[in-house]
Amino acid sequence: MPYIRFGYPDCLSFLVSLADTVDMQRTGDDVLISTKLYESVRHVQTLVQVQDAREPAGRPSASQLPEAVLENILKLVGEDDVHERVLRDAYCRCFGLSLDIEQYDFAPLEDCLARVRLAANNATGLPQAIVAVLAEYPECIYMSLFTEAYARERGRTPTSRSTQLVRRWSRLFYVQKLDSSGDFILQPGVYSAAVLLPPEFLPVLSSVHVTDSPTVLTMALLTPESESSLFLLRVTMDHFYGPVAFGPPFDVEPGLYCAELCSKTWLRAHVVAVTDHVMQVELADVGGRRSVAAHRLRILAPRFTDLLALCTVATLTLPPGTRACCDTVGERPLEMTQGFQLAYALTGFAFGSRTIKDSC
Repeated sequence: MPYIRFGYPDCLSFLVSLADTVDMQRTGDDVLISTKLYESVRHVQTLVQVQDAREPAGRPSASQLPEAVLENILKLVGEDDVHERVLRDAYCRCFGLSLDIEQYDFAPLEDCLARVRLAANNATGLPQAIVAVLAEYPECIYMSLFTEAYARERGRTPTSRSTQLVRRWSRLFYVQKLDSSGDFILQPGVYSAAVLLPPEFLPVLSSVHVTDSPTVLTMALLTPESESSLFLLRVTMDHFYGPVAFGPPFDVEPGLYCAELCSKTWLRAHVVAVTDHVMQVELADVGGRRSVAAHRLRILAPRFTDLLALCTVATLTLPPGTRACCDTVGERPLEMTQGFQLAYALTGFAFGSRTIKDSC
């Protein structure tokens, strides 16, 4: 007992002061001591708290990039080198975020790139190793077992976790999750013309035909070769984010790639919530919200935001016996869409022997 340390001349005086910790009973010349368990624990905690705690010896640490920032930069410079003069712009275009390395104590951008290139050199040959491991499991393999399978096939453990490998080389994996409470399933990533189906084009022009009751208004489809705003949007975005610019590091056409991911068409959206790896967006053209991985988002140039809202295929049944529908045909789609903006053109209106042409 370190009783002298707490200002007591002998052990008995120290024990007498612990009335809340021990019970003392005198038996002749001796003293019987029994503990009070809960009081003893609290008292020991108090004694520990009053002792002078020594600060752990600190050691200087080098500047470190956050894991997400490092992975994003590795995607840009890990395989195909990007000059530092265009790195910030390429980072913003690809990931939708600004690259502010000064807040991580990297004054010049060259120091940051040197650290990133060092990490990239340490991972040389890793994509080829991943492809070789996935080829051994053509059916599927669980993500939780991928590291073990990699070590068994290659004879060494990968330098990164499975989730980091999937995020960094997403084009090498085809990821599925059949059960919301289950594990992710990994398969070899194959993006070919047979997999990436052409997008389904939505109409802008609409042809309206009215007959006797029940009256039916139909918006007809357009051919992909027509000058629809959706077709122009896809062509322009493919050119803007294609290989001619500093676009995403895909081996396929960006328009077809995003068409496969986003219900076979480009969807405009506004970001409303941000988490670590998933962003919640509000769809501008069809309404509703959706959770999207951050790497699937692209920043739209201002000229894309000025386009009209994209149209959807619609069939509208008018009330039977309606004779004055030519006066209200422009209001019916708005009523059907509950006030949501619907861009369309009324090219023909046939009723009996009359044909009325109008545009909205």
